[in-house]
Amino acid sequence: MLSCKDISHLASDHIDDNLSLLMKIKVKFHLFICHKCRDFIKQFRTTVKVIHQINPLPADQEAIDLQVQNLIKAKQHIKPDDVDRS
Repeated sequence: MLSCKDISHLASDHIDDNLSLLMKIKVKFHLFICHKCRDFIKQFRTTVKVIHQINPLPADQEAIDLQVQNLIKAKQHIKPDDVDRS
């Protein structure tokens, strides 16, 4: 029988339906008897859905170039004595 720790390790594969038939049966049996793991899987599914819904805005090349230039300028102003080596 699978433990709760096993379920936490298999959660992603379970949600993505990447388990063998035998492992699917073992996971489902554990989820049937363990309400904490059922809650965990439910929350995990919700988290995955939210992450998939997030669409980060692509940065335009001009903004990237400006940030690179700012970093180069900032680096030029740092003196070796200014670096904390602790």
